[in-house]
Amino acid sequence: MKKFILYFIVITITLLPGCQKSEEKSVVQLELMTHGFQETRYSSIFQAIEKFNKEHPERQYILNVETYVSSQYSWKEYQKIYEEKNKNNEVDIFITASEYVAYLADNNLIENIDGIVNTPTFKEQYFAPLWNCITYKDQYWGVLVETGAHFAFINKNSLRGFGYTDEQIEVLPQKVIESKFTLYDLERLSQQSIKAGITKYGIAHRPNSGIFYYLMAKQFEAVDFIDNKIIAKDDNFIEMANYFKNNSTYFPYWKEFNENCANKEVAVILNGCWYPYDLSMDHLISTDDFWDTYIPVLIPAKTVKDRPSTISNTIMATVSSSSKHKADVEEILRMAYSNWNDNAIHSAYTYHMPVAKDAYNNEIFGQNKHLKNMMYAMDYTTFVPHTANNMEVIDNIFSVVTSVETGDKSAEEATELFLKSLE
Repeated sequence: MKKFILYFIVITITLLPGCQKSEEKSVVQLELMTHGFQETRYSSIFQAIEKFNKEHPERQYILNVETYVSSQYSWKEYQKIYEEKNKNNEVDIFITASEYVAYLADNNLIENIDGIVNTPTFKEQYFAPLWNCITYKDQYWGVLVETGAHFAFINKNSLRGFGYTDEQIEVLPQKVIESKFTLYDLERLSQQSIKAGITKYGIAHRPNSGIFYYLMAKQFEAVDFIDNKIIAKDDNFIEMANYFKNNSTYFPYWKEFNENCANKEVAVILNGCWYPYDLSMDHLISTDDFWDTYIPVLIPAKTVKDRPSTISNTIMATVSSSSKHKADVEEILRMAYSNWNDNAIHSAYTYHMPVAKDAYNNEIFGQNKHLKNMMYAMDYTTFVPHTANNMEVIDNIFSVVTSVETGDKSAEEATELFLKSLE
């Protein structure tokens, strides 16, 4: 049986005005659920509670945090746990990913918080593309915690083997922007890298499902979003499937994937902007060594006539529909997630992108020069459509990719199964 580890972090804030006895206070414990190991995703809530308690001596709160570690719980498992806890009124604040907004809202699992989001505090700060993440049915469903973008991290040694000078490597991101370096150039590069013995593997992607696969389908014009439905084009889907079949290696486990990327045995890594940080936290490679080895570019266009792109998965804090303290929780979230200094610190440290202009311009964020140089991706980003079954569709795209990589199915067979799943 697989052993799951759940980390509980309980931090009590009891900064009460000294003129009243603590036993006269009604201290309420708020429950927060979060996914991943980054404590800076929610640490600003502690400061907000402290401030709230001082401003409202008649209502005092402490915070209990339940952290579901991403290496043990998938996002899908995490969402299911939340649904059960929501039924039992066990959660006040739920940190989740924006691609689940439609499902959570349609099933009355979270509250819309128009009252705090539709204010200058956020309206004047959020980067314009990110409003898409928290908006569903013309309502706002959360406050932004962080965002990110997916890149192709290209091995500089592979590029040098392909004849690139260091000067040409430096300007490659711009070449991708101008569609002068396409997905099929990436294919030739990865295949040449293997043939020349520079790397063992060509293209490698994350071992599990995620929104990146929707992005790749979009790059091949294999899927579209029409009349609130995700539809597919079979010929384009077959082309995408064959691209993965011919060029990429499926690593079923993170350990193997991470070790090969860290050991510089991969010509092209397809992953998020936070990946260098994750590898460094596993003590596999330092961020400096990573940047000496790999250069990030947008996901290239399919042809010179197309446009490069990326996709953003944005984390947001929401108010649970079962919370008994909704108004106060909203106010606490407003205070916590309009702290742009904390957003800058979180972004700079964890390699996630900031959500607000003041955080981007913050000196602390500017110290992470590599990440700041990647922020141009916000001009090219896309998002998963807000539909109740969007993640099911993405899981099925992932199944297509892995089934052709392992040789289990042909591109045509895998595509046929995917088309049937949309019926």
